[in-house]
Amino acid sequence: MELVSKVEDQDLLPFVGYCRIFVVDNDGLQRKTKGSRVEAPLHMRVENGKRIFSAYFPPKDPVTMLKIQSDEQEFIYGKLWVGTICKPEENPNTNRLLCVIQGQNCKRLSEEVDSSPDSTCKCKAYMPFLPECYSKPVDVRLTTADEKFVTKLVKLEVEVPDEMYEPWMRYYKTLKKVDQEDKNGEKDEKK
Repeated sequence: MELVSKVEDQDLLPFVGYCRIFVVDNDGLQRKTKGSRVEAPLHMRVENGKRIFSAYFPPKDPVTMLKIQSDEQEFIYGKLWVGTICKPEENPNTNRLLCVIQGQNCKRLSEEVDSSPDSTCKCKAYMPFLPECYSKPVDVRLTTADEKFVTKLVKLEVEVPDEMYEPWMRYYKTLKKVDQEDKNGEKDEKK
């Protein structure tokens, strides 16, 4: 953190984030098998009044991948957050959360991919820091590639309109400020 504090704000990248996408079963339990989880850095670009957050996953890696299978008992779920990667046992559902991908049935996604000319499917995500977030979902687009008879997730894109991104950013900055004040208060109590 010392290095970051020495760097001027304008020298930092405009956005640093990460995502974790995984397969869960009917009970919401995460699968622990190969092909059931991927993580990647997020990249942000501004386009036509939207912030588009993208993550890319290796199409040829036989170990690090997320398979989209035609299975009614499996769901794709994920979280996107600001900042660095979390350890697998850590929950990024903290004050760094950008959005949560609503659980999507893998069979429905697989059918959508099969009927799509560009091997994509769509789902929704919610930004929990926004009021009434569940009535204002954002669009998520999943791009897949077939490798050795396996449909793998290779790209994720989340489109956040500026009118939603700006209040999210205000909330996030306020949350960071409150968090820092709490940490400073804890330091004062220890003295």
